[in-house]
Parts: sequence; C-alpha cells; structure tokens
Amino acid sequence: MKPKSFVLAWLVCTSLIWQGTLRAEQTASPEQIAFFEARIRPLLVNHCIACHGVTKQKGGLRLDSRLAWIKGGDTGPALVPGKPEESLIIKAIRHTDEDLRMPPNKALPANEVALLVEWVRRGAPDPRDDRSAITQRPTDAWAETFQKRLDWWSLKPLIEAPPPEMGNAKAPLQPVDRFIHKALDSAHLVPSPQADPELLLRRLSFVVTGLPPSLAIRTAYLAEFRTNPNAAYEKLVDKLLASPHFGEHFARHWMDVVRYTDTYGYEWDNPAKGSYEYRDYLIRALNEDVGFDQLVREQLAGDLLKNPRVNTERGINESLIGPMFFHMGEHRHGSSLDFNGVHQEMVHNKIDAFSKAFLATTVACARCHDHK
Repeated sequence: MKPKSFVLAWLVCTSLIWQGTLRAEQTASPEQIAFFEARIRPLLVNHCIACHGVTKQKGGLRLDSRLAWIKGGDTGPALVPGKPEESLIIKAIRHTDEDLRMPPNKALPANEVALLVEWVRRGAPDPRDDRSAITQRPTDAWAETFQKRLDWWSLKPLIEAPPPEMGNAKAPLQPVDRFIHKALDSAHLVPSPQADPELLLRRLSFVVTGLPPSLAIRTAYLAEFRTNPNAAYEKLVDKLLASPHFGEHFARHWMDVVRYTDTYGYEWDNPAKGSYEYRDYLIRALNEDVGFDQLVREQLAGDLLKNPRVNTERGINESLIGPMFFHMGEHRHGSSLDFNGVHQEMVHNKIDAFSKAFLATTVACARCHDHK
C-alpha cells in the first residue's frame, strides 16, 4: 500500500471510531442519563473534578464533560465506552498500578468503584456534551448557556391561542381538531377517513379503560350508531368514564410518575407495606372525579388539611392516605456504617420524584451544585 493511501485509510478508520463513540453517547436512553445524574455525576464532583476540571487539569485530563474525557489527557482517552477493563480511569480507581492511582491518597469505596465500572460498561452515557468545556473560558461558556436557558419553552408562560379559522364548510367543530386540520392543510395533506364504528369502539375502550369493550356495550353501541352516530359516541364516552375500570387504568399513569411498586427493590426487595392503600386511594379519587388540585394538596400535606376529604361510605379519611406519595420509591439497604449514604439516597429519590411530578422539571443538579 502506498504511504498516502495508508495514511488516508488510517484517518478514515480513526474518524469512524471517533464518530461511533460520539454517536453511542448521543443516543443514550433516559434511563441511562438518569443513572448518570443520580449515581455518577455526584461521584465525579466529589472525587474527580477538583483535579480534573475547570481550574486544574492534572495530567492534562478534564472529566467535567463528555467531549473532555473523550479527548483525554497526556496518556490518551480516559475511558473506552462499554469496556471497563480497557479504560484508564477504571485502572486508576482500582489502585492496582503503583504509578496510576486516582484519587492518589485514598482509594474510593468499593461500591463507588462498582458504580463507575457499571457506568463504563453501559457505554458511559454522559449528557454533558457542551463543547464549551474544551473550547471556551468558563465565564464565556456559562454566559452562553444561561442565555439559551432563558429561552426554554417549558419555562415560558402558557399562551391561550384561539383556534384557527377554517375556510370550508367541512371544518371540524372541536378546537383541537381545527389545529390539526390547519397543520394538515399547510402540509397539503388531507385527514384519513373516519374509522368504522367497531374500530372507534375498541380504540375508545382501550384508551379510557385499558380493556376491550364488553359484549353488552358493543351490542348497544352498534345498534345506536346506526340511527345517530354522534349521540351514540357521546353516550359511549360517558359510559366508559363511569366504569370503575377508568380509575384503575388512569391511576397507573400517575403511579408511574410517583414510582409506585409493591416492593422497595434492590437485592432485598422488601415489601412496601401498605402501598396498596395508596393505589386504591388513587383509583377511588379518579372514579369520584376528585380535582387534580385537591389530589396535589392531599399528597403533599393531606395530614394537615383543616377540612379533609372523608369517605362516608367506607368511614375513612381519604386525605390522610395522600402523603403515602412520599412512601413510594427505592429503599436501599446496607450496614449501619452506610446509614448516612443510604438515607441520603432515599431523600434524594423523594425529592427527585416530587420535582418531576409537580414542578415539571428536575432539581437533581442541586445535589452537586449550590448557586448563590
């Protein structure tokens, strides 16, 4: 092979490997990112960034961004995603090499070493992909980032936009449909034809109750649909909303938000005693059409309400069950020596669930960052 051809081939291969590494990180799943934020970022901040961050770069290495550790230091890239045994950072934290030890004076606890190994094994997902970490001064990087964050859509006030005017006789009556039709018109598309009544019935039943329609509901709906389709559909909606299965189905959506389980997870997987009471509380509340504002008050401070919601039929104070929201989530176990760390993880889990459920944002950054 000619020298120029060899060099060109080497550059192409190197470029593909580099791009493959970047691509793998850019497609990290939400679960992988959550693992990094909850487990890895605090660890890096506590043990690594002081010597491998903005102010110091020992060995020419920075660990405060994904691009920085990909670039590596004087001895090359800090890690190889997916291959902990080939990663310098893993070799360093294991203290197996006299000449390569991080932190230099005291080894990390075994559980933190295991977390870093697991992170690298998962492909080292890292959302810190801002190029400013290796191309800009810290002050310039933050100023640029701050301006971008001021424009976040999720932090802007809601604007009530009037439904668009439709210039034809077949314009839909419902506002949401008019928005959809306007977008279709702008793209020179036409709506799909209306589904047949049998398909409409199944779709609505699965959406509202999570179950296929019963034979009785199917028979009644199809008979009424022949004479008055719109009235039959509206009646079907009311009937499904009145079904006890509606609360069972929609409670599951909120239970996912509050990380409901019947056990606490981890290796012991102990039962979460009484968790079913919270599940049934949600189902009853949804079937009784309790307002979301009331549900929020009950889940955050149901034991402090002056006028609690009492279920006279069952003879129970429903509001008192709401704060079991804080009872859900993971509870890790360990020796008494690990109590503080275990307790902090439990509190962090509750704060994380609270912020995501009620603030529509996360406060996980505050675990490591305290901006005054």
